[in-house]
Amino acid sequence: MHKLEFTGSVKCDFSSWNYMGLFQLLADGLGFAGPLLLNALISYMENPTEVSWHGYLYAGGLFLSTLLASLLTAHFDYIVKKIGIKLQSGRLPYRK
Repeated sequence: MHKLEFTGSVKCDFSSWNYMGLFQLLADGLGFAGPLLLNALISYMENPTEVSWHGYLYAGGLFLSTLLASLLTAHFDYIVKKIGIKLQSGRLPYRK
């Protein structure tokens, strides 16, 4: 991609670029939450004196963080493909 095409894409689709960055940042953050919640769930299972609703909370948080991370990554990929198609269609020569 040439520099001119990149700057043109950023100027035309600035909101898409912002959403892309936000979605990827959130997906990466939720990716870090997964191992932390898994560690908390394992610690809960090793400690028999902890209340039972903590285990449900850790398991639910692990499920939701993984689900949201995958949805945000899929939406990020969708926006990247959409911008790529726009760039490719802008470069096609016009034939009558």
